[in-house]
Amino acid sequence: MAGITLVNLSEIARLEGDSARAIESYERSLTYLDQVGDTFFIAVVLLNLGQSVQNLGDMARAERLYRKSLALGTATGSHQVLATAVEKLASVFAAKGELIRAAELLGAAAALRRARNLSRQPVDQEDHERLEQALRTKLAAATLATAWQRGEQLAFADLLPSV
Repeated sequence: MAGITLVNLSEIARLEGDSARAIESYERSLTYLDQVGDTFFIAVVLLNLGQSVQNLGDMARAERLYRKSLALGTATGSHQVLATAVEKLASVFAAKGELIRAAELLGAAAALRRARNLSRQPVDQEDHERLEQALRTKLAAATLATAWQRGEQLAFADLLPSV
């Protein structure tokens, strides 16, 4: 129960734009979630922790957290975690200047969301829209569309080793 309470407090801090406080609470919640072995919630917290550290500019740590969440999402079979982790990794690739790869990943995540009828969490929507806008600004429309379609056509299982 304490782990989930801390997750909720972390979300409040994240929504208020206090990434440092969110990080502290997310990290504390992981201790409790590890103790009870709640792999699904650990995967979710790693996504949110990753976003918080990314907001502070630590792309390397964010990428590690997203990859770990992706692995746990695969292990638990959570398509919601998988789609979100791939979208978050796309934002890291975009920040590193790998725009084509970012577009491919967004295409793959979009295909998974469509196939499984998965919505995006409202708290992640603004970040996602910002990423899509950045790609539209930096890539020619045809280049973006081609990369996106290539991602959509990838089998998700084939995508995972390359992420």
